[in-house]
Amino acid sequence: MTITVTAATLRRISPVANAGIIDHLGPALTSAFPTGAITTDLRAAHFLAQAAHESDGFRTLVEYGGSGYFDRYDGRRDLGNVRPGDGARYRGRGIFQLTGRANYRLFGAKIGVDIERLPGRAAEPDISARTAIVYWGSRGLNAFADKDDLRAITRRINGGFNGLADRQARLIRAKAALQGRSGVEAVTEIQAQATVAKRSAGRTATGVAGTAAVGAGAGVAPNATAPADGSSIAAGLVIALVFGGTFAFLAWRAWSRSRDAKALAANAAQGAGE
Repeated sequence: MTITVTAATLRRISPVANAGIIDHLGPALTSAFPTGAITTDLRAAHFLAQAAHESDGFRTLVEYGGSGYFDRYDGRRDLGNVRPGDGARYRGRGIFQLTGRANYRLFGAKIGVDIERLPGRAAEPDISARTAIVYWGSRGLNAFADKDDLRAITRRINGGFNGLADRQARLIRAKAALQGRSGVEAVTEIQAQATVAKRSAGRTATGVAGTAAVGAGAGVAPNATAPADGSSIAAGLVIALVFGGTFAFLAWRAWSRSRDAKALAANAAQGAGE
C-alpha cells in the first residue's frame, strides 16, 4: 500500500505548520515511506505524529537556540562533537532533529549524502525525510507502530516521555487524516482526552490532600511533649517515609496529569486544520 502525504495531510496534523516546509515535505515523505516499509496508515500515523512533535508542528527543521545555547554540546564525545563549534554546527536538524557530528556522519552515509561536510543540508525536506526514515528503521519502530504503542515509540525517539500528551494529540489527528475522517472529529477526541486528564488530575489532587491529612493524623509531624524511646522513633520515621513517599508520588502524578490536560487542550485549540 502506498501512503500519499500532502501538505493538506500535514496541516491536518498541525494547523500551525509552516507552508514553506510542508509544501515540500509532503512529496518527500511520500517518496521515502516505501523505503522504510511505512506502508500502512497506522505506521504512517505514528511516524507523522512523532515528526510533527519533534519539528514543533512542522514549523522548523532546525533546532531553536542561539550560539550560547549550543555551546553545551561542544565536547560531547557521545555525539561525536570533537571540534570547537561542533555543537552549533551539528545542531538538531530535520523532522527528527538529527544531532551531533557522529550522527550526521552515520546517517549521511546511509543515504549517500555527505551532510557531515555540509550540515545545513540535513534541514532540506528531502534529506530530512530520508534520514528520518533510516532512523525509524534503525530503531525497529514499525513493529511498535503495528501494536499502536505510542509510549514505546516515544521512548525510543525521545529517550523518555517528554511531550507524550502532545504526541498523543498529533497521533489522533494523523489517524483521522489518513483514514479520511474529519479534522473536527479529531479535535473532539482530543478535547475528550483533555477532559479525562483534567478530571484525573483533580481526583489525584484530592488524594494528595487526603494523604497529607492522614499523615498528620498518624503523627508524621507530631508535636510530642514526652520523650520517645528508640522503637517509637523508628516507627515514626517509617510512618513519615511511607506517607511522605506517597504524598510526593501523588503530588507528582497530579502535576503530570494537569500538564497533560493543558497540552491536549492547547493542541485542540489549534483547530481542525481544514
